[in-house]
Amino acid sequence: MFAYDETLENVLALVGTEEIKHAKKYAVELSFKDGQGENYAWAKDDCAAKNIEFEITPARLYFTATQNSFTYGEAMPDANVNTNGLRNWVGLAAPVYSGTANDGTEISNSSEAPVNAGIYTVTYKIATSFNDGVLASDVTCADVTSEFYVYRKEITKLEIDLAKNNTSYTGSQIEFAIKNWNVDTLVGTDTYASIMSVTATGVLRDGTTNVSTSRITTADGKITVIDAGVYSFAITLGANYTWSGAVDKNAAPEEIKAENVTINKAKLSPVLSETAFKYDGECHVPSINGTLLDSEVVIDGFTYAILFGGEVIADETTIINAGTYTVSVTDFTIDTLVEDGTYSYKVNYELTENPF
Repeated sequence: MFAYDETLENVLALVGTEEIKHAKKYAVELSFKDGQGENYAWAKDDCAAKNIEFEITPARLYFTATQNSFTYGEAMPDANVNTNGLRNWVGLAAPVYSGTANDGTEISNSSEAPVNAGIYTVTYKIATSFNDGVLASDVTCADVTSEFYVYRKEITKLEIDLAKNNTSYTGSQIEFAIKNWNVDTLVGTDTYASIMSVTATGVLRDGTTNVSTSRITTADGKITVIDAGVYSFAITLGANYTWSGAVDKNAAPEEIKAENVTINKAKLSPVLSETAFKYDGECHVPSINGTLLDSEVVIDGFTYAILFGGEVIADETTIINAGTYTVSVTDFTIDTLVEDGTYSYKVNYELTENPF
């Protein structure tokens, strides 16, 4: 209690010139002003100056920030930020981003916002410059971190056309088209070839030998194979896309597969240069080629025998006399592509007597 309508400022004197404003610990001396010791005392007759220690604690500031998710290829929406709790003493520093893209690429405290599909966080902090003479030590303010997704962009689901499954080797490329290829507009410079992998592997019909990669192509929206064999095809979509209608737009989309795609061995059709000769006392043997049925592709990986009366002629130079001869194709050296010696095609050719 102060008598005579006096205030604390009229009674006590503060020794020291330091401004008591900022958050820190202070030590000051208080004494009674001249003449006031006659009217006041700390206790009983104690009127001596006193040393006093006290502390001003930092002001607690706060703000909120929420970042909404968005889809790959879209512009990142502005964050929902409320800074009323900063009292206009300070603003926010530029946000930083961390997280992992679906392809495994990581970013940490990056000033650039992510664009690839994945799971990320954005962190906001108060700036380092303050208004109204406030010092950094005068305030405390927790960082705010918000998690968000960059979702995969949906595209039309692809399908492998298996119309050529169970067809036969021809020596030429056999094509399996990929349906819905290039039907959607992709983001930026993305192409269908760059956003997915198309793989094809196969085993020749011997059951053990892998089909050479040089005999398989996976380009331009199709898969082509040549050799007889059993194949597996797969389409794996990249990290930024998913198939239309996906329930979880950030989950890896299903792989499109085609297993046990079969190209059968071909059957060989021997072709004779001639099938009839006139007897003239000379040897006559036609040239023999092998072509695939329904194809003009010439196959030379086989052997043949010429028979007369069911007996193999060991020496072809003895084929002089008139009669009907048989060509038997056997022992295919490319038995992984052409049906092997479990059968033989027989083509007759005839030597007739010359009436003159």
